[in-house]
Amino acid sequence: MSSSLVLSPIVLLSVKRLAFSPVSSWSLLIALVLLLAVFFVLLYARKGSRINPRLRGILVGLRIAALVCVVLALFQPVLNVESPQEHRPKVLVLIDGSASMRLPFDLSVPSDSARSRETVAESVARDLLKQLPRKFESSLFVFSDSLRPLEKKTLESVSTPESASVTEKAKGAAGSVAARQSIGTRTALGEALEQASSRAKEAPAAIVVISDGASTFGPDPTSVAKAMAFPVYTVLSAKEGGHRDIEITEILHPLSDYAGTEMPILVRVRGYGLENLNVPIAISEGENVVSRGMLKLAGPAETEVLLSLKPGSPGLHFYKVSVPIAKGEASSVNNSSLFAVRVLSEKLRVLCLEGELTWDFEFLKRQLESDPRLDVTFAFLSAGKTKVPVLANLVASASANVGRSSVIFLCDGAARYIDANTWRSLESFVSSGGGLFVLGAEGLGGISESGRRALPAQILRPEAWGPQQYLNCRITFAGLNHPICDIGIDEASNASIWKDVSPLLGSHVIEAAKPGVTVLFEAGPEGKSFPVIAAGSYGRGKAVLVAASGIWRWGFSLPGVGGPEMLFSGFVSNSIAWLTETAKDNVADTRPQSWVFQNGDDVVFSGSGSVEVSDGTGRSVEPLYSKRTGADSLTVDFGALRPGTYKYRVSAGPGGGRTVPGPAAAGSFVVDSNGPEYRNLYPDPRLLTYVSEASGGKSFGSDQVSALAREIKTYGEKTIVERQVRLWNHPLLFSLFAAFVAIEWWLRRRSGLP
Repeated sequence: MSSSLVLSPIVLLSVKRLAFSPVSSWSLLIALVLLLAVFFVLLYARKGSRINPRLRGILVGLRIAALVCVVLALFQPVLNVESPQEHRPKVLVLIDGSASMRLPFDLSVPSDSARSRETVAESVARDLLKQLPRKFESSLFVFSDSLRPLEKKTLESVSTPESASVTEKAKGAAGSVAARQSIGTRTALGEALEQASSRAKEAPAAIVVISDGASTFGPDPTSVAKAMAFPVYTVLSAKEGGHRDIEITEILHPLSDYAGTEMPILVRVRGYGLENLNVPIAISEGENVVSRGMLKLAGPAETEVLLSLKPGSPGLHFYKVSVPIAKGEASSVNNSSLFAVRVLSEKLRVLCLEGELTWDFEFLKRQLESDPRLDVTFAFLSAGKTKVPVLANLVASASANVGRSSVIFLCDGAARYIDANTWRSLESFVSSGGGLFVLGAEGLGGISESGRRALPAQILRPEAWGPQQYLNCRITFAGLNHPICDIGIDEASNASIWKDVSPLLGSHVIEAAKPGVTVLFEAGPEGKSFPVIAAGSYGRGKAVLVAASGIWRWGFSLPGVGGPEMLFSGFVSNSIAWLTETAKDNVADTRPQSWVFQNGDDVVFSGSGSVEVSDGTGRSVEPLYSKRTGADSLTVDFGALRPGTYKYRVSAGPGGGRTVPGPAAAGSFVVDSNGPEYRNLYPDPRLLTYVSEASGGKSFGSDQVSALAREIKTYGEKTIVERQVRLWNHPLLFSLFAAFVAIEWWLRRRSGLP
């Protein structure tokens, strides 16, 4: 039972519990207390008549009082006290302002005659603010990829009555967007909750989130809500139910091809609520349609259609795949999608040198021969001899012959059969713009100094390599963002593909990567890891070093032995593409990580030079941040840009230095209208329910504003503050003990007692 103590006319303390934590057993301490009490009584009883009975009682009482203080310290009592404190409660209303909120409230109704989700969300916010009493301190925010304050008068100024016509409601929605000045291309609900929590500070607060439940960016909102100290109430501003929509889900295409050759394009399409509908599909470049086809929708299941196109000129080409808008579609944004292809003027020449017949060579040979973009020559080296006549000039260090190849592969064992003169030719080949791919560590310990200069990493002495073993390689963060490892359709799928790869056979060969070189894969325990695969530039060319063998295992389709089948082929194909992108100057290596960014993706550039980006109107775009990780490594993030075509220009130094001449110093990229916000148009009420339940709140529908207002009316009016008072080490207890002992001593001295 609790008791109450009135300490002042305002503050009321409620004692909830008195707990003890004795330093020893209860029986032992009680026996000790009784023994000491009897001892004190008998001690003064022996004094007889020399002490006044009244004085004797006072002395005994003081000693027992001091003993009580000691006993309290031994029993260690703790007092739990609660005190209510008056605060003006806060209510933070968060309105989802992301791109998906432009969709119709009811997807089963055609989009040209329905309210949008954001219109409903704003109506809910207005009604809620009207129903909350004035004792609540309410704040209004709009969120997408960040949280921004929204003036209440702005919300009221774009209000449209329910009796308004469809046209008037549409104008109201347009005014709402204009009032906010911008609408986000992605939803970061978790980040919005974190920012709202920091704004609430220590005052009692409740957060109301009005959204369709989509969250495509940032931290997990459920985890954020679980860690919050106050409830989150959610309101679903969309209606559940079926809808009609055509969505282009995936486009599989070559990253590069040759002018005048047929290029296969595989397109996957879903048709929600449009089963068995025959629709035309087309690929266009600008205003020109370059390929057509027909497909039959299979509902939510994907339908595949194989198209083809034949690019006529070299360069970077942007293509658009589109299907016409069907009647009653919820959204037309995902009816089209963009992709880019780098078209080459002629086939790439590849020279593959092999020292031993290994499985790595067999898989590499199969991959190179299956690529129609390559003109491949294979040579087998053995003790300075070759079975391929064209290689005789190479062994004799005829550098002109080396220069005829765009990429040279040195496979297991080939390095030990190449002399110093040939290594000098290879170094000259790379520095002048060629590509070198070294597969396997066999023979690397004995290469010449010129060969070591061309490699992207420093090689240990062979006696320091250690025994060969299976290396459990893991991709680095820089590797995930490198074009060579870009295999998945997006960042999440790419990280999943490379999560668990088959181990490679090797040892600690690479001492360290050279400055400006990217370590793609590493092995070894955390804190003592060492590079295994590295890629970097040398002069005007590039080099890739795989300092282990067994990479052929990445070509299996079984997850337990190498992941997806495209792992090996994608790694080799991307390596060739990256190695052949030669640059006239190091700063020209700076380029976007993709030629086509999805709506909502961060536009990121990486390389060695600084970059300037401008939109279609010529207006400069400021980056969010620039991070230089070395003398030759720079990452520039422009954040999520609006859909459209952008131009970029590369300069030698930060802040706009010397501009490198030539086409490699400038270019363009595209931000597609399609993106994560339009991949699934269904609202997600489950996420909103999880968020509210994790924080101790509740979830409501858009027609339950009154119930929501009643739920939060009483919250935050009073905050109960509970604290513990440790009586056993409280300063007051020590002061009382000292006072009792001092007074008892003073009385004894005054009475002439010892």
